[in-house]
Amino acid sequence: MLILNRTETLPNGKTVLLSIESGFYSLLAPIRSVERKSAFLAITNASGELVYTTYADGSGTGIPDILAGKQNRHYRSMSKSMSQGWNVHIIIPEHVYIQDFYQSLADILVSVLIIAAFVALIAVYFWRSVYSPLRLFDRQLELLLSDENNNTQMHSSIPEYDHLLHKIVLMQRQIKEMIRQIIQQEKTNTKIQIEKLRAQINPHFLLNTLNTVHWMALMNGQDDIDTITQSLSHLLSYNLDKESVTTNLDKELGALTEYIQLQKVRYDFRFRIDKPAENDLNYPCPKFLLQPLVENALAHGYQPGMEILVRIQVDDSIHLTVSDTGTGMEAEVLARINSLYPPSMPSSDQSSAGTKDDIPQFGIGLAYVMNSLHAFYADRFYFHIQSLENKSLENRGTIVTIDFPKLKGNGYHVKNTDC
Repeated sequence: MLILNRTETLPNGKTVLLSIESGFYSLLAPIRSVERKSAFLAITNASGELVYTTYADGSGTGIPDILAGKQNRHYRSMSKSMSQGWNVHIIIPEHVYIQDFYQSLADILVSVLIIAAFVALIAVYFWRSVYSPLRLFDRQLELLLSDENNNTQMHSSIPEYDHLLHKIVLMQRQIKEMIRQIIQQEKTNTKIQIEKLRAQINPHFLLNTLNTVHWMALMNGQDDIDTITQSLSHLLSYNLDKESVTTNLDKELGALTEYIQLQKVRYDFRFRIDKPAENDLNYPCPKFLLQPLVENALAHGYQPGMEILVRIQVDDSIHLTVSDTGTGMEAEVLARINSLYPPSMPSSDQSSAGTKDDIPQFGIGLAYVMNSLHAFYADRFYFHIQSLENKSLENRGTIVTIDFPKLKGNGYHVKNTDC
């Protein structure tokens, strides 16, 4: 225990003694720590006189010389001044000081090596988990933008990155497939353009030839040949009109009349048109809406002396029927066609309605009519077929019914209902 006593005089003239005691164990702990290093403590007052020491001989006779630096070859001292005016000195043997110094250097070096190894491990981790996969992504993107084919599967040893790399490979294959399809489509379009140019040349030659036949027939008094030639020429001119794929009901009936004139050369049948005034027929409609229906009646239901009737009624909408007194259709065929083309077909049901190629025996005529109706009227039309086979002459035959709205556009009938 260390006890410090000090006498002080109060303002009233009385004298008091101040005493401060340190704890024994708290004072002993630093002394034991210094002794473990073969060092000792020394305390001096403000005048530099030795007050206390743990030096081995207890006298402390050599301490002033050590503090004065006269024995620095054997000892090193470290001092700290206190606010109370006394100083605390730690005196360490030279060899212990040097040993601790190099031990501290070794500890620092080991710490630096450990930190360097830790930083290196972090760098390797980030290189493998970030930089290396990014290089693979960069390489894969270069392949995506180039024409090079690479079938080698890249791996980054990280499942998430491998999944993304696999997606990039799939995207690359899809893009190349799309490019291949586009190139193929361009080749096809080029071929189609060439065919269209050829088609523009040949029909004009045919029309000029028909015109020559027309004048030759007139000069030789061949009225039947002249009539047929004129009908064929008018029908071809109507077909070759490339200005638009639309027409109106009046022009469509005119083209159908020319077609009937040609067919009467081959077939024995009667033909009638029941229609309103011409002003009520100035409504837009797709081209060749009627000809395929009449052609089907002749090709699949013909019998000598049959009658074909085309009836058009106009009120809030347009009602069109093509009926014949031919042989009719088999019930199985009729059911199949009506199942493929139900009377009312919303767009959501089109996929379940079948395909045009499924229609038996009718070729592309009926498919063309349905495609034209869908393209022109969307789903705002009605289509249905009725047919009786092998019945009495008065009842058998086929009736095709089509209802569609009155449209305004393309310069047709400005007074009609705007749908």
